[in-house]
Amino acid sequence: MNIQKGDILERLVEIGLLLSSEKNLQKLLERIVEEEMNFTGAEGGSLYIKKGNYLNFMVFKNRVLEKRVPRESIIKRIKTSRFEIRDTSVVGACVKRDKIIAIQNMDKIEELGFRYDRSLDETLGYKTKSLLAVPLKSPNGDTIGVLQLVNIPEKSLTQDGLRLVRATAAQAAIALSNALLLDELKKAQLDTIYRLAKVAEFKDRETGEHIKRMSNVSMYIAEALKKDPDFTELILYASPMHDIGKVAIPDSILLKPGKLTVEEFEIMKTHTTIGAEILKDADTELLKVARRIALYHHEKYDGTGYPEGLKGEDIPVEARIVAVADVFDALVSKRPYKEPWPPEEALKFIVSQKAKHFDPAVVQAFVQVYDRIISMYRSSDIAPQNQDPLQS
Repeated sequence: MNIQKGDILERLVEIGLLLSSEKNLQKLLERIVEEEMNFTGAEGGSLYIKKGNYLNFMVFKNRVLEKRVPRESIIKRIKTSRFEIRDTSVVGACVKRDKIIAIQNMDKIEELGFRYDRSLDETLGYKTKSLLAVPLKSPNGDTIGVLQLVNIPEKSLTQDGLRLVRATAAQAAIALSNALLLDELKKAQLDTIYRLAKVAEFKDRETGEHIKRMSNVSMYIAEALKKDPDFTELILYASPMHDIGKVAIPDSILLKPGKLTVEEFEIMKTHTTIGAEILKDADTELLKVARRIALYHHEKYDGTGYPEGLKGEDIPVEARIVAVADVFDALVSKRPYKEPWPPEEALKFIVSQKAKHFDPAVVQAFVQVYDRIISMYRSSDIAPQNQDPLQS
């Protein structure tokens, strides 16, 4: 590669800084592929994450194809998103042999002992001429993924070129290793939050999955409102604690099958202030947001809610979001005092309460992601094991 050493070093540092600054795992994976394509001049690239003896397909990019066909359409045509690591595939052999594999002439790939499915090329009218697979290794030497580049200029396939590819891949691997660790920590943290939040729900098995569903709905609404990723993640993690104060509400009230008396309802309303008391004096932003949600998620946009009768935008936005998610899930779920509503009726109710119970902007965002919400409810990952919450 005809690049001055000073320029190469500067570019390597620049790539390292770019990758290390990205904390979102999926965005980082896309950035790795993009930067490696820019650095080598490759037409396309993909990235796989190693899980046990399998490679999970994570990212696809191709400058030439994406000018003709939307990337989403291309990805749909890819036959599998997960496959076993084998010597007969280039990326599999890259893992097994623990080294870069460069195929300069794809017409001879079978002669080298590899299988290559040309059906995608044929369908899209594309010609894969060369291919490069690079192992991504964690600081302790474990292969955590594979970067694959296609149609690479010859200068990037020379010894000097491959040396530079190896250097940039090492930087990418460090960033990826850190991101995967952070992702695992976040998953563990969210699992812990769910388990702690279930303390309040434990006495009522029928609402045990409520916290997972409404926290996901809250996140979808925040995304539709174009909130920044940090806020979106905060609301996902903080919203499960919205009803933590119910741990102090007597079973005779919490599980009563009929309508509460005025006196019982006054006691029920204290779960907001009790939750805020449990979460007070928090040092982390997560628990501060959780406290505001616990205290204010029963406030109403028109000022008729509780515990403080706040109105409009005086109610924290995170509480306004959770209010919609919480009510929707309550409506479509079976409870001791009610049968589940059909989702369409629950949607109509949410819309009818715009500017009354709910913030109009939050209702609009909810409507935008309604189909995504329904899809999530019907997935086995979120729905209760004993029944689909959308089936009455």
